[in-house]
Amino acid sequence: MADYIERPSPETANDIAVDREFGSFVIVWLGQLISMVGSGLTAFTLGLWVYTTTGSVTRFALISFFGMAPSIICLPLAGALVDRWDRRTAMLLSDSGAACCTLSVALLLWSGRLETWHIYIAVALASGFASFRWPAFSASIPLMVPMRHLYRANGMVQAAEASVAIASPVLAGLLIAAVKPHGILLIDFGSFMFGLAAVLLVRFPKPRKDIENPTQSRSLLREAMFGWTYITSRPGLFGLLMFFSVINFLLFGIGQQMVTPLILSLAGTKELGFALGAAGFGLLAGGIAGS
Repeated sequence: MADYIERPSPETANDIAVDREFGSFVIVWLGQLISMVGSGLTAFTLGLWVYTTTGSVTRFALISFFGMAPSIICLPLAGALVDRWDRRTAMLLSDSGAACCTLSVALLLWSGRLETWHIYIAVALASGFASFRWPAFSASIPLMVPMRHLYRANGMVQAAEASVAIASPVLAGLLIAAVKPHGILLIDFGSFMFGLAAVLLVRFPKPRKDIENPTQSRSLLREAMFGWTYITSRPGLFGLLMFFSVINFLLFGIGQQMVTPLILSLAGTKELGFALGAAGFGLLAGGIAGS
């Protein structure tokens, strides 16, 4: 008698495929979470190193400037390029470039040759590379995650951002005395390797081409300006964007730059890490309350 093999029903097979796709997203999400924690450790360490070495609040604040300005400038163009490139390639390029910047700073610090301007250049280059990672990752989520799990995936991404804001400064404040600044930079480099491995392990689905105008080719500049045109043509959305811009400028552009010098004038690096981590906990609590 031939062996009887029970075949899964179409519904069961579809559920298995859905679970497999969501599992692929979890792998990439975990790799990006670890990579972001490492980047947070580096941001805390470099800011602390510049302030304690120079004693200048202006030079300390310039790290945030060079860390944000290139990303703001590159993001519109990065989004248009990501639409043309393979999403996995864009994420690999972003993480590899940022990892090289971190490793360069670690080697300069290890050899005793690190200068403040080295940090500015490295942070600016890393910011430019990072501008490709978020558009590529966020655009890949709807392709990797089934529609019924999309809200869950977006919640995981938001929880990861809040977790990084909590964990990174606390870990950095505790580790910096034990492993020294160059040790934390090497930890960050290792976190990039973990993120790269996660991306390489997962197959990224290809987006569907435009079936309405398959032969239409728009210029790169036109694609980059499309988002700005879309927002400015809608007054409500444009007003909301301006509101968040002002809030972020006052909170992160001015207020947050004063926190580190103020706390270091009263306490040490551990207390600074816990204070910044408490701010991240407030971000997480606010997000939970708002949802």
